[in-house]
Amino acid sequence: MNPTEIAANINELHKGTFAERLGLVLIEASRDAVIAKVTLGPEHCQPMGIVHGGVYASVVESLASVGASIDAMSKGKHVVGLDNHTSFVRAFRGGTLDARATPITRGSRTQLWEVTLVNADGAVIATGRVRLLALDPEAEVSGEKLSLRGG
Repeated sequence: MNPTEIAANINELHKGTFAERLGLVLIEASRDAVIAKVTLGPEHCQPMGIVHGGVYASVVESLASVGASIDAMSKGKHVVGLDNHTSFVRAFRGGTLDARATPITRGSRTQLWEVTLVNADGAVIATGRVRLLALDPEAEVSGEKLSLRGG
């Protein structure tokens, strides 16, 4: 499958989930890059009318997790986030942002991904790094084995 087809399949998995509520739509997805658009409106803003920082952290986590998962699943593994460091660079009141995630390192146990969100003018709105842990298929998280929703 090509990166556009992979993104379309993941968008289908996101229906009815937090990623859909975020307004996150993947354009391309591969083990080397995840490209997305996120449309933000008043429901994503804090009381002063700017997008809530948690929205950016969620987008960063989501895109890094997608890229790391594509890589890990090719090796029969799953990933979970270990930490997320998101920086809010510029205030944003709403509209569409472009986002891109790329790996910094992919080891046998952990991966580190970097994500950048930019506005229509190319100005950086937020950046983040997420470190993820690769788990064997039999590993349990919160008392259950990991599996895709509906899988």
